[in-house]
Amino acid sequence: MNFESVLLACDTPRSTPRYTGPETANVAAFLWYRPDGSAAALLVDQCRGTSVTNAAEAIMAFLLRQHTGRRGYPWNGLSVAYRDSEGQWDQLALTGDADGRFAGVDFRPLGDRTLDDALRFLAAVGVTPSPAERALIQQAVNCAGAEAA
Repeated sequence: MNFESVLLACDTPRSTPRYTGPETANVAAFLWYRPDGSAAALLVDQCRGTSVTNAAEAIMAFLLRQHTGRRGYPWNGLSVAYRDSEGQWDQLALTGDADGRFAGVDFRPLGDRTLDDALRFLAAVGVTPSPAERALIQQAVNCAGAEAA
């Protein structure tokens, strides 16, 4: 299984995200690519700027275009969990249009909305982050203004 992480800034809910460093990122994205053609992502709001909740469609369109799509992974094979600016974990369920293209996102709560619930969600789709990956996730979760999960 391949893993990558990226830091993104999204100035407004409808603007195209861009790569950035930790001092200006408003989302940390962690992606896993499985050999079976499916993928999983964990997004962590960095508690500054536009929230992941408000920019979810722009962020997902960017990740699908620049990451999963370039690797040949279909949008409907991507499972996504995210932490919002209030520290709650939810699922981003990707939706399609009549032509089968990515169209948007639906928000679904994950259990008690904790990091453990998000990790169980990943496990259910075949992804178990390594200790090093978990350390990166925990570092992102510990952003200013949010409680550690």
